[in-house]
Amino acid sequence: MKHVSDDLAPYVEGLLHQAQVSRVATHLLACRRCRRELDQVRAGHRLAQTLATPASGVPTWSQIAGCLEAPAAYRPAIWRITFAAAAVVALVGGAWLRQAPSVSAAQPQAVAAYFGQNGAHACTDCHARL
Repeated sequence: MKHVSDDLAPYVEGLLHQAQVSRVATHLLACRRCRRELDQVRAGHRLAQTLATPASGVPTWSQIAGCLEAPAAYRPAIWRITFAAAAVVALVGGAWLRQAPSVSAAQPQAVAAYFGQNGAHACTDCHARL
């Protein structure tokens, strides 16, 4: 004997076709186990009827399912934009550093010798051209 456990909830809720209702009812007449399950399903159905319906701010399953099936709009991830900006800054900064003259330890002494103590340089060629 095949039990009708899977059909009991739709049976209680009136969701079965007439042929299915007849088959379940006939089985229930002969099967004590399924009748006990039917009593439990009816008790659960009565309890569910006493529960309050969700407030209008709570989405229903049909609203949630609609969101799941809708294609997502293309939005580039913020980390991609951040990574691209950091890469540009690194490239520009690296190029600038390669072009900047390097300062060695000997250069400040050479500049001081060139300009002397008072800040005037000792080069006579510059003054001769004026």
